[in-house]
Amino acid sequence: MAERALTRDAVLQGLQDIRLPADAPGGFLAELLVALGAGLFFALLLAILARAVLRFQPKARPRTLSGRIADLRGLGPERQALGLLALVKQRRPEVYARYARDLYQADGMPSVEALERELAACD
Repeated sequence: MAERALTRDAVLQGLQDIRLPADAPGGFLAELLVALGAGLFFALLLAILARAVLRFQPKARPRTLSGRIADLRGLGPERQALGLLALVKQRRPEVYARYARDLYQADGMPSVEALERELAACD
């Protein structure tokens, strides 16, 4: 054991500065690396926590074809036709293949009404 007892003030003074001496091996670089490591560790914990919180979001209900077509009606005619064409590609690939041949020709885009008729045949 120690030959002399530590006083309360000596213990508190010893706890005040727990840094390495400036001339210790590593010095400032060691402290910098420890701070970097601690920051990365806490960032990892935060990322894990955020992932756990964001994972529990309610799932969206699958949309019906008629609901998706109704959503497209609010767009302009060109964007509506592109959206309907994407639906035709999903639901009726053989019809899409027929339209795809003429898409890049002048006036090759099918009309919105024609695309809606093709999708109505899916139901």
